[in-house]
Amino acid sequence: MDRRPQEAPGKPADPRGPGEHGKPEHLAGPPVPPEELIVAAEQVLRHVRHSARTGGLSAAASSALARLSREGPRRLTELARAEGVSQPGMTQLVTRLEHAGLVRRTTAADDGRGVLVEPTGTGLEVLESRRAERARALRHLVAELTEPERRAVETALLALARVIENGSGAP
Repeated sequence: MDRRPQEAPGKPADPRGPGEHGKPEHLAGPPVPPEELIVAAEQVLRHVRHSARTGGLSAAASSALARLSREGPRRLTELARAEGVSQPGMTQLVTRLEHAGLVRRTTAADDGRGVLVEPTGTGLEVLESRRAERARALRHLVAELTEPERRAVETALLALARVIENGSGAP
């Protein structure tokens, strides 16, 4: 399906070039309300997340496994706090992941009583497969965009990720 903007029949492109703020005339206008952007972002994320089927993981399990992959072994309390869930809830989740062979509990080197959770090789493989599935889903969505739209999406997503990484995006 071609989603590129179409010129009105018999109406040539605007000879004045870009409109207000350097945008083409069809993109000029009032800014989109943040509530509409939230709905759009949620739609895209839901679509991409649901495309990942490997391992049959819930969103919470996938998120915890991804965090462990990125940040390394964590104590249950740290993982629960970072994921925004209760410690009992995280304990149940980690137990399910452990029974599936995706994570293991190890003794903390600095405290013989402390327990760390880390991904297993199988867990990392499942995570990599899920990332590839999500990347394919995003690639299919982006393929429907015009070249300027694709560049705008890439620029916006990378800029938002940078703001989050720098810690300046927190309310």
